[in-house]
Amino acid sequence: MITDVIRNADSEHEVFVLLSAYVGSTHVDSTFQCLSECANELPLQDTVEIQARLGQLMHELDSASRNLDDHACLVLREAVHVFGTSLNRLVSLEKRQRSQLAA
Repeated sequence: MITDVIRNADSEHEVFVLLSAYVGSTHVDSTFQCLSECANELPLQDTVEIQARLGQLMHELDSASRNLDDHACLVLREAVHVFGTSLNRLVSLEKRQRSQLAA
């Protein structure tokens, strides 16, 4: 799964490429039509933008859950997982980079 590859990415650039590939795939697969524009717009700029999109996706997942929309919940849960994993990896890489500079 893409989250496994993202979790093992060696650089911020690699994470952005992988996340962009995921976002790009949502354009060609009708399964993802329930995602809002915030989830499938390119390019991705930085961690602040990823965090904002993750928050929006979580809000949409909450709404889909309340509406008992199982399909949307499945798609949104996956998107939340991919964006969340990407954000976590970027933060981890940033911390590693800072500790290397401090050493």
